[in-house]
Amino acid sequence: DFSLVVKEGLLLRFLQINTISERTGGLDWYVGTILYQKLSYERGLAWQLFARGQTDEPEPLTNYGVQVAFRTPIIKNRLNSELRLGVGFPRVDPDVERKSSGNISINFILPFGRAEKE
Repeated sequence: DFSLVVKEGLLLRFLQINTISERTGGLDWYVGTILYQKLSYERGLAWQLFARGQTDEPEPLTNYGVQVAFRTPIIKNRLNSELRLGVGFPRVDPDVERKSSGNISINFILPFGRAEKE
């Protein structure tokens, strides 16, 4: 991972995850770029570009896409919500054309640790 503070309230993160195991045979990989945007002390957006693949599969690039997440508190310092919207272009079989696949999710997050004072 590599993170860069672009300016106050903006953080750019590059990440790469690689896994070699007996199950995969080849290299299972994920690469992403995320721009975190602070909207307020407790609210923010995360803009993400990603790609995922596996080197020993017939289709080495299994998915790529974009997504955005909005996080906001429901109960201050106790429970957060996250709305995530995105689109990906998955493909497992190289003989089948890629089709877009949208996603919408609502997540609930329990924060841990000390809350900062405003």
